[in-house]
Amino acid sequence: MRHSASTLDEPIRQPKKTREQMVHAIQRKPIVVADSNSYCLCSCRYKKIKALDPETKFKNAKRRFQEAYQQNEKAKRRRTIQVLEMIPNQRNA
Repeated sequence: MRHSASTLDEPIRQPKKTREQMVHAIQRKPIVVADSNSYCLCSCRYKKIKALDPETKFKNAKRRFQEAYQQNEKAKRRRTIQVLEMIPNQRNA
């Protein structure tokens, strides 16, 4: 039994687009060009890092290394927990 489109419970479907409409929509999309400000930000950041003294560079590198190490340890713990959660299910099955 088919319901009529006049019922309020069902949303009204939009007609499917034809191939020409889809091609036209694709052609209308603007082309994204790299922003010159992003280049400036990267360049400025590089200049700032270059201007830092060796001790500060070392501290920054050490901090980044420790953060990456902690993230890897957390990921390792999560994987271990996932494996341990699966093991009891396998024994009971």
